Amino acid sequence: MRKYLWAILISLCFSASINRTAAQNQPREQIKSIKSYIVYYGKGRLDDLAKFDLAIIQPDTLSKDELKQLHEKGTLVVSYLSVGEAEPGREWFTDGRVDQKWLLGKNENWGSYFVDASQKGWQDLMVSLTGEFIKKGFDGVFLDTVDTVDQFPQTKQGMIDLIDKLRTAYPDALLVQNRGFSVIEQVQPEIDALMFEDLITSYNFTNKEYIYADNSYTAEQMAALSKRTGLPILALDYAPLDNSAMAYKSIEAAKKYGFIPAVSVINLDDIPDYGLNAEPAEDIRVKSLTVESDGTNNTIVTQIENIGLKSAPNIGLSLTVGGEQIATAKYENVDIGEIKEWRVAWQSASETATIKVTAFSVNDRKAGNNNKTLAYKATSVAVEPLLPPDQQKRRPAENGPDLVATALTKPLTIDGDLTDWADFPCTNVNSKDQLSFGDASLWSGADDLSGRVCYAWDSENIYVAMDITDDVIVQKYEGTNTWHGDHVELWFDTQLQLDFDSATASDDDFQLGLSPGNFKDVKPSIFIWQPAVLDDVYANIEYAVKQTDKGYSAELKIPATVLKGLRLATDNAIGATFDPSDTDEPTGTDQENMLSTAPHTQWGVPTLWNNLILKDTPGAG
Repeated sequence: MRKYLWAILISLCFSASINRTAAQNQPREQIKSIKSYIVYYGKGRLDDLAKFDLAIIQPDTLSKDELKQLHEKGTLVVSYLSVGEAEPGREWFTDGRVDQKWLLGKNENWGSYFVDASQKGWQDLMVSLTGEFIKKGFDGVFLDTVDTVDQFPQTKQGMIDLIDKLRTAYPDALLVQNRGFSVIEQVQPEIDALMFEDLITSYNFTNKEYIYADNSYTAEQMAALSKRTGLPILALDYAPLDNSAMAYKSIEAAKKYGFIPAVSVINLDDIPDYGLNAEPAEDIRVKSLTVESDGTNNTIVTQIENIGLKSAPNIGLSLTVGGEQIATAKYENVDIGEIKEWRVAWQSASETATIKVTAFSVNDRKAGNNNKTLAYKATSVAVEPLLPPDQQKRRPAENGPDLVATALTKPLTIDGDLTDWADFPCTNVNSKDQLSFGDASLWSGADDLSGRVCYAWDSENIYVAMDITDDVIVQKYEGTNTWHGDHVELWFDTQLQLDFDSATASDDDFQLGLSPGNFKDVKPSIFIWQPAVLDDVYANIEYAVKQTDKGYSAELKIPATVLKGLRLATDNAIGATFDPSDTDEPTGTDQENMLSTAPHTQWGVPTLWNNLILKDTPGAG
C-alpha cells in the first residue's frame, strides 16, 4: 500500500511540475520576466529580432513560418494595432470597414485620423483584427494611440470598454498598451505591459528634429504603478543614428525608473546600433547655425552639442563672416548630451555673407562635424512684416475676442500687485461657453475657476497681468510638470502674417505656463513647453505672483528676445490666448478644467487663437 501511495505522490508532484512549467511558458506569464524588447516596423531581420525577449512588429512583415521560428527561439511577438487612430493605408480602411462618422479629426504628423473608440463598430473591428493576428501566430497585439483619449476626453470610457472587450475575447493573448496614462488605472488589470513612449526624448515633426523632453512626473507615477502591480513598463525613446549620447541617456533614464529600455529612429524602420559598447569618447558637433533678425537687429546663433559618451572639456568656438573672425568663445565643459547656445550680435549685417562657425575640441575623435557654414541672404531670414491694419491678416471673430496690449507711458513694477493696471483694457474668462478642456460638470462656476487678463508693451517687452479666481489652490510641482496642477497657459504666435494658414505650432508659436505654486512649500514657477528652449532663456523673464482672497494675481515681463520673431510696433497683431487651468483634487495629478479666451482652441493649433493687437506708441519709460 505504501508503494502505491509513494507512486501517487510522485505522479502528483510530476504533474504539478509540468503544470507550473506550462504556466510559465504562457505568453502572459513569460512577459513578466522579459529583459529586452524591440519595436521594428521594417521587413526581415529575423536573426536580429530573435535576440530580444519581445518583438513588436507590423502585422504583415513576417510570415506564419517566420513567427514560428521566433517562438522557437523564445521571442514573444505582438502585432501593431492602432486603436485610437484609423490609418488610411490599412486594408480595413480602404475597403470601407471604417465608418467616416467615427472620425474626429486628422493627426497631421502621421496622416491618420483620430477615432471615437466608443463606437461599437470600431470596437468590433478591433476585436476582429486582433483575432486575425492571433490566428496568424502572434502572441497578441500592441495597442497604439490609446492616448487619443487625452485629446478627446469624451472617448475615455469607450477606450476602456474596448480594451475590456479585447481581454474578454482573448483571455490568453498579450495586450501591450502604449501610453494612454489617463486610463491606465482602469485598464491595468487587463493589460500585460505598458509602453512609455517618449520617456526623455521626442521628435519635432515641424523641424524634423530629435529633441529632449522632460516627462519625469509621469515616469515617477508609472514607476510607482509598476512597483504596486508588477506591470512591466517598456520605455521607448528616439535618437538619430549618429547621436550616441541621446541613446545612452535614454537607456540610463529607463534603468533609473526600473523600465525596460529601447531606443530607435522615429520611423521604427531600423534596428540601430548606437555604438554604446565602444570606448567612451567626446564628440562635439555644431548642431545649428542661424541668423535671427527683428528687421533692425541681427544675431548669429550657434548651438553645439556633445553627442559622444564622455564629457568634453575646454571647447573653443570661432565665428567668421566673409573669412574674417568676428567673435570667439570658450566652454570649460560640455557634458554628455548637453547643448550650449552661443549668441553673437552682428552689428554690420550685409545683404549676403558666408558665415562659418568652428568648434575646437582636443580629444574629439570625430572632428568632421565640428563646423558649419551658412550662406546668408538677408531675404532668407524670416522677418514678420509690419503692415497697416487694413493689410494685416487677423483671426476671425468666432475664435474669440480681440485682446489688446496697451503701450506703456511709465515703467511697471513686477510684484504681482495689479494696482498699476486699473485703467488697462482687460478680458474676462468666466463662463461655461469659454471652457476649452475638461468635463463641464466639474466646473461649478466663476468661483471655482475664472480669470481676467490684461496686456501691455513697450519697445522691448510684452507684459501680462492676470487676476485668477480659484477656490482651491492645488500645485505640487515647479517647471515642466506644473500642468498637472493649477496654472495659467499663455500662447503667443509671434509671426501671425508669415504663417497665418499654418494649423501646426512651429518655432514662432510659444506655450508659456505660469504656476502660482501653493503658497506654502511650492514656489511660483514658469516653463516654456513649446518650442523647446534652453534653460538660460528663463532668466530673462521677470514674474511675480501674489495670493489674494479669491485666488492669486500675477504679472510677467517677457522680453521680445525670448519670444523670437516678435516685432513690437503700434497696430501690429500677433496670435495669443489666455488659458487658466484648474485642479481641485488634493493629489493634483490631472487637469480638470481649462477656460480660454479662445474656447474652441486645441493644443498647438494657432489658427484657433485670438488676435493680440498692440495699441498706441510706447513712451520713453
